Amino acid sequence: MQGEPKKVLVARHEDLNIIMSLLDSLPVDKAAIIKSSIIMMIYNMVEGTFTALLQEVFDFLVETHSDVESISDELKKTFLKYHSKCIGNDINKLDEFRKKGLIEIPEFCDYVKHIKLYSGNLDAKEIRNVSKNFGVNIGCDKKYASLLFVKNYRNSLAHGETRYLDACRDRSKNEIELYKEEAYSFMNKVIIAFEKVYG
Repeated sequence: MQGEPKKVLVARHEDLNIIMSLLDSLPVDKAAIIKSSIIMMIYNMVEGTFTALLQEVFDFLVETHSDVESISDELKKTFLKYHSKCIGNDINKLDEFRKKGLIEIPEFCDYVKHIKLYSGNLDAKEIRNVSKNFGVNIGCDKKYASLLFVKNYRNSLAHGETRYLDACRDRSKNEIELYKEEAYSFMNKVIIAFEKVYG
Protein backbone atom coordinates (compact mmCIF):
# COMPACT_ATOMS: atom_id res chain seq x y z
CA MET A 1 0.00 0.00 0.00
CA GLN A 2 1.23 3.48 -0.83
CA GLY A 3 0.06 5.40 2.22
CA GLU A 4 -2.59 7.60 0.60
CA PRO A 5 -5.26 6.76 3.24
CA LYS A 6 -2.90 7.84 6.02
CA LYS A 7 -2.18 11.11 4.20
CA VAL A 8 -5.92 11.75 3.86
CA LEU A 9 -6.48 10.98 7.55
CA VAL A 10 -3.66 13.22 8.75
CA ALA A 11 -4.66 16.11 6.46
CA ARG A 12 -8.32 15.99 7.56
CA HIS A 13 -7.24 15.74 11.21
CA GLU A 14 -5.06 18.84 10.77
CA ASP A 15 -8.07 20.71 9.29
CA LEU A 16 -10.12 19.68 12.31
CA ASN A 17 -7.44 20.88 14.74
CA ILE A 18 -7.44 24.29 13.04
CA ILE A 19 -11.20 24.74 13.27
CA MET A 20 -11.30 23.38 16.84
CA SER A 21 -8.89 26.14 17.87
CA LEU A 22 -11.53 28.73 16.90
CA LEU A 23 -14.16 27.52 19.37
CA ASP A 24 -12.85 29.30 22.47
CA SER A 25 -12.99 32.74 20.87
CA LEU A 26 -16.55 32.53 19.55
CA PRO A 27 -19.87 33.56 21.12
CA VAL A 28 -22.25 30.68 21.98
CA ASP A 29 -24.37 30.80 18.79
CA LYS A 30 -21.39 30.92 16.45
CA ALA A 31 -19.62 28.19 18.46
CA ALA A 32 -22.73 25.99 18.16
CA ILE A 33 -22.66 26.31 14.36
CA ILE A 34 -18.93 25.57 14.25
CA LYS A 35 -19.42 22.47 16.46
CA SER A 36 -22.00 21.15 14.01
CA SER A 37 -19.62 21.88 11.14
CA ILE A 38 -16.91 19.97 12.98
CA ILE A 39 -19.20 16.94 13.24
CA MET A 40 -19.59 17.05 9.44
CA MET A 41 -15.82 17.34 9.07
CA ILE A 42 -15.23 14.38 11.40
CA TYR A 43 -17.59 12.27 9.32
CA ASN A 44 -15.83 13.43 6.14
CA MET A 45 -12.49 12.44 7.69
CA VAL A 46 -13.83 8.94 8.33
CA GLU A 47 -15.46 8.52 4.91
CA GLY A 48 -12.61 10.14 2.99
CA THR A 49 -10.04 7.92 4.69
CA PHE A 50 -12.07 4.75 4.19
CA THR A 51 -12.73 5.55 0.53
CA ALA A 52 -9.00 6.18 -0.06
CA LEU A 53 -8.24 2.90 1.70
CA LEU A 54 -10.64 0.88 -0.46
CA GLN A 55 -9.32 2.63 -3.56
CA GLU A 56 -5.82 1.46 -2.63
CA VAL A 57 -7.03 -2.10 -2.04
CA PHE A 58 -8.63 -2.18 -5.49
CA ASP A 59 -5.47 -0.74 -7.06
CA PHE A 60 -3.37 -3.36 -5.28
CA LEU A 61 -5.64 -6.22 -6.37
CA VAL A 62 -5.85 -5.03 -9.98
CA GLU A 63 -2.03 -4.81 -10.11
CA THR A 64 -1.31 -8.15 -8.40
CA HIS A 65 -4.14 -10.51 -9.44
CA SER A 66 -5.25 -11.31 -12.94
CA ASP A 67 -8.61 -12.86 -12.13
CA VAL A 68 -11.20 -13.37 -9.42
CA GLU A 69 -10.44 -17.09 -9.04
CA SER A 70 -7.04 -16.41 -7.47
CA ILE A 71 -8.33 -14.48 -4.44
CA SER A 72 -9.94 -15.33 -1.10
CA ASP A 73 -13.57 -16.44 -0.85
CA GLU A 74 -14.66 -13.17 0.80
CA LEU A 75 -13.17 -11.12 -2.01
CA LYS A 76 -14.47 -13.50 -4.63
CA LYS A 77 -18.04 -12.93 -3.38
CA THR A 78 -17.47 -9.17 -3.34
CA PHE A 79 -16.33 -9.11 -6.96
CA LEU A 80 -18.81 -11.68 -8.24
CA LYS A 81 -21.60 -9.37 -7.00
CA TYR A 82 -20.22 -6.73 -9.32
CA HIS A 83 -20.06 -9.07 -12.31
CA SER A 84 -23.56 -10.40 -11.58
CA LYS A 85 -24.83 -6.84 -11.64
CA CYS A 86 -23.01 -6.10 -14.91
CA ILE A 87 -23.98 -9.23 -16.86
CA GLY A 88 -27.24 -10.00 -15.10
CA ASN A 89 -28.09 -12.57 -12.49
CA ASP A 90 -27.87 -15.47 -14.92
CA ILE A 91 -25.83 -18.06 -12.97
CA ASN A 92 -25.05 -20.06 -16.13
CA LYS A 93 -23.70 -16.97 -17.85
CA LEU A 94 -21.61 -16.10 -14.79
CA ASP A 95 -20.23 -19.67 -14.64
CA GLU A 96 -19.43 -19.51 -18.35
CA PHE A 97 -17.55 -16.24 -17.88
CA ARG A 98 -15.66 -17.74 -14.92
CA LYS A 99 -14.64 -20.87 -16.89
CA LYS A 100 -13.34 -18.70 -19.71
CA GLY A 101 -11.35 -16.57 -17.26
CA LEU A 102 -13.28 -13.45 -18.22
CA ILE A 103 -14.10 -12.39 -14.69
CA GLU A 104 -11.53 -9.82 -13.67
CA ILE A 105 -11.09 -7.57 -10.70
CA PRO A 106 -12.66 -4.24 -11.67
CA GLU A 107 -11.25 -0.79 -11.13
CA PHE A 108 -12.63 0.92 -8.02
CA CYS A 109 -14.44 3.63 -10.03
CA ASP A 110 -16.20 0.97 -12.14
CA TYR A 111 -17.13 -1.10 -9.11
CA VAL A 112 -18.77 1.76 -7.20
CA LYS A 113 -20.84 2.72 -10.26
CA HIS A 114 -22.65 -0.61 -9.93
CA ILE A 115 -22.31 -1.65 -6.28
CA LYS A 116 -22.65 0.56 -3.20
CA LEU A 117 -20.02 -0.33 -0.65
CA TYR A 118 -21.68 2.06 1.80
CA SER A 119 -23.93 5.07 1.50
CA GLY A 120 -23.34 7.93 3.91
CA ASN A 121 -23.76 5.64 6.89
CA LEU A 122 -20.26 4.85 8.05
CA ASP A 123 -19.75 4.20 11.71
CA ALA A 124 -17.44 1.68 13.41
CA LYS A 125 -19.91 -1.20 12.93
CA GLU A 126 -20.43 -0.53 9.21
CA ILE A 127 -16.69 -0.11 8.61
CA ARG A 128 -16.10 -3.46 10.29
CA ASN A 129 -18.80 -5.08 8.11
CA VAL A 130 -17.46 -3.64 4.85
CA SER A 131 -13.90 -4.57 5.86
CA LYS A 132 -14.91 -8.22 6.34
CA ASN A 133 -15.96 -8.29 2.67
CA PHE A 134 -12.33 -7.57 1.88
CA GLY A 135 -11.01 -10.24 4.25
CA VAL A 136 -9.98 -7.72 6.91
CA ASN A 137 -10.84 -8.08 10.59
CA ILE A 138 -10.43 -4.77 12.40
CA GLY A 139 -9.81 -6.75 15.59
CA CYS A 140 -10.73 -4.07 18.09
CA ASP A 141 -13.34 -4.78 20.77
CA LYS A 142 -14.03 -1.13 21.57
CA LYS A 143 -17.41 -0.09 20.15
CA TYR A 144 -16.50 3.53 19.30
CA ALA A 145 -20.03 4.78 20.02
CA SER A 146 -18.86 8.30 19.21
CA LEU A 147 -18.71 7.34 15.52
CA LEU A 148 -22.38 6.37 15.69
CA PHE A 149 -23.18 9.79 17.18
CA VAL A 150 -21.15 11.49 14.44
CA LYS A 151 -22.87 9.47 11.70
CA ASN A 152 -26.36 10.16 13.05
CA TYR A 153 -25.77 13.89 13.49
CA ARG A 154 -24.08 14.12 10.11
CA ASN A 155 -27.14 12.50 8.49
CA SER A 156 -29.50 14.77 10.40
CA LEU A 157 -27.56 17.85 9.27
CA ALA A 158 -27.06 16.63 5.69
CA HIS A 159 -30.77 15.90 5.25
CA GLY A 160 -31.81 19.25 6.69
CA GLU A 161 -33.57 17.70 9.70
CA THR A 162 -31.57 19.78 12.18
CA ARG A 163 -30.22 23.31 12.10
CA TYR A 164 -26.48 23.75 12.49
CA LEU A 165 -27.29 26.18 15.27
CA ASP A 166 -29.14 23.49 17.26
CA ALA A 167 -27.42 20.18 16.47
CA CYS A 168 -24.43 20.40 18.82
CA ARG A 169 -25.35 23.34 21.03
CA ASP A 170 -25.45 21.10 24.11
CA ARG A 171 -22.10 19.41 23.36
CA SER A 172 -19.01 20.77 25.07
CA LYS A 173 -15.73 21.46 23.29
CA ASN A 174 -14.25 18.50 25.20
CA GLU A 175 -16.95 16.17 23.86
CA ILE A 176 -16.35 17.35 20.30
CA GLU A 177 -12.60 16.87 20.83
CA LEU A 178 -13.26 13.33 22.05
CA TYR A 179 -15.34 12.52 18.93
CA LYS A 180 -12.54 13.86 16.74
CA GLU A 181 -9.80 11.89 18.48
CA GLU A 182 -11.80 8.66 18.67
CA ALA A 183 -12.56 8.86 14.95
CA TYR A 184 -8.88 9.50 14.23
CA SER A 185 -7.77 6.62 16.47
CA PHE A 186 -10.28 4.19 14.96
CA MET A 187 -9.35 5.04 11.39
CA ASN A 188 -5.67 4.53 12.24
CA LYS A 189 -6.58 1.04 13.47
CA VAL A 190 -8.53 0.38 10.28
CA ILE A 191 -5.55 1.42 8.13
CA ILE A 192 -3.22 -0.84 10.12
CA ALA A 193 -5.62 -3.79 9.81
CA PHE A 194 -5.78 -3.36 6.02
CA GLU A 195 -2.00 -3.00 5.77
CA LYS A 196 -1.58 -6.37 7.51
CA VAL A 197 -3.63 -8.02 4.77
CA TYR A 198 -2.63 -5.94 1.74
CA GLY A 199 0.75 -4.59 2.97
